Amino acid sequence: MTGAGAAGAATARPGVSLVVPNYEGAHLLRANIPTLLAAAAAYPGPCEVVVVDDGSKDDSREVLARELPGARAVVHPENRGFGPACLTGAQAAAHPIVVLLNSDVRVEPDFVAPLVAPFGRDPRVFSVSPLVLDRDGRPSKVTVNLPRVRRGDLRWDGVPPDDLLRLSRLAPDVPLELESLFGLGGALAVDRARFLALGGFDPLYRPFYHEDVDLGLMAWRRGWRVLVEPRSRVLHEDGGTIGRKFPPWRVQVARRRHRLLCGWKHAEGAWRRAQARGLLVRALTRWLRLDRRFYAALWGAWGRRAEARAARAREEREAAQALLDVFPRIRATWPPAALAAAPPA
Repeated sequence: MTGAGAAGAATARPGVSLVVPNYEGAHLLRANIPTLLAAAAAYPGPCEVVVVDDGSKDDSREVLARELPGARAVVHPENRGFGPACLTGAQAAAHPIVVLLNSDVRVEPDFVAPLVAPFGRDPRVFSVSPLVLDRDGRPSKVTVNLPRVRRGDLRWDGVPPDDLLRLSRLAPDVPLELESLFGLGGALAVDRARFLALGGFDPLYRPFYHEDVDLGLMAWRRGWRVLVEPRSRVLHEDGGTIGRKFPPWRVQVARRRHRLLCGWKHAEGAWRRAQARGLLVRALTRWLRLDRRFYAALWGAWGRRAEARAARAREEREAAQALLDVFPRIRATWPPAALAAAPPA
């Protein structure tokens, strides 16, 4: 779908593809795709909506064909998972900026223009995240992520939600450079060429969780930037596929397994040494807590150790900067100078 606007404005704006992976979420498509179509129409440049149906067995495809003809459908005959669906969408996209959006995300009509503006200001930008709000209008704790390493584990801190709301009210012409460790995979604008060069989300983290953290780490290692633009706002209903389709045990084990794999792929220097010591201690002591999830996660990660080693070797070949140098620089960008000029919450 092509956004409305004057011809001169259209040529000055980059083309944007809004890509939505969907798996048996017909009700979410009905609720949220119309907001994407409205945003595409409001954007003063080329903008399309692409829905990748990932092997749905419900009536998702019929809903797209009959009720949402403005969205272009791309179909996986069989379910492949979130990462492959995003990659298919990026490959099918017609424009150089791809905005990945979960099917349970509803957008504001004017969210596209501020979200893609940083790509034009800095050629090093890899991704930009919007301000992600919950159903009560509060910012998600993973909108801005300030990294730190604690006992060998990569952690990240959020920022005050009221400050994010203040920044969201800044005038468009106020400069704002807000860096983050990673952008939430459910609402993320990426440079299409770079995303495809990385191969999309790493299948090491199949079927879900931590792939967006890893994507941010890969970008930073290559000297690219991961930004947040709070003047672009979306609503995350948190009613998506994972919580509906998978049991809590599997989800919790996946989170832990993928945290381990991410460390094996990216840890360096003192971080890597501390990670090895910490993992040994946990492996020897977690039985005292009857922590079955930890051992299930460790066993699953161990089964993918060859993949993690290959991924690590690839990252070391491509690295333009050390993550341990990047982490304090990201933390130093908060609070941004623009916060002083932001209206009160």
